[in-house]
Amino acid sequence: MGHAWSKKPQEVIDMKMKQGLVMVMIAMSAMVVVTQAGYAQDSSGADTNCRGKAHKNIERLFDELNITAQQKEQLKGIMQESRAKTVANREKLRLNRQALKEELEKVTSDTAKINALVADVKSIEGQLTDERVSHILRIKAVLTPEQFVKFKEKMANGRKKRMELMREKVKQYRRSCDNDFEKP
Repeated sequence: MGHAWSKKPQEVIDMKMKQGLVMVMIAMSAMVVVTQAGYAQDSSGADTNCRGKAHKNIERLFDELNITAQQKEQLKGIMQESRAKTVANREKLRLNRQALKEELEKVTSDTAKINALVADVKSIEGQLTDERVSHILRIKAVLTPEQFVKFKEKMANGRKKRMELMREKVKQYRRSCDNDFEKP
């Protein structure tokens, strides 16, 4: 592949747009994989390693928050109900995003189909957001104010760690892409 400075301006813009599109697709794929991994089960219905870790983390969180037995049962019910609602929507979202990606990659795309898929994606994302908010409010109703403050801190720390991990993966990917451009 030639260097950017040896290409015409439009070719450079096209190349950068393609790279940007690839990065967006990779980021979306990574989000889907990370999201689906939390809900993975093997064919026998048994929890996979990821689910086992999630269960242990939840138990540890319950211990750290000094959750009572009654609260534990209520929270487990909330989590199961929320999971049931979101699994189907996440699968629909994954399928719609895949269909959108395929339609965008066609030489001749159907604009009406793209618009319909975008509307579906937005609708499903809205449903997932509604469920996430409802989930938090139901958890908040079960926890004491002190427990909720501690819960909120734990969730923020977990998000921060996941974001750092994702940033590192993106950096590694970019370094590998940079190395590809340097090859003759």
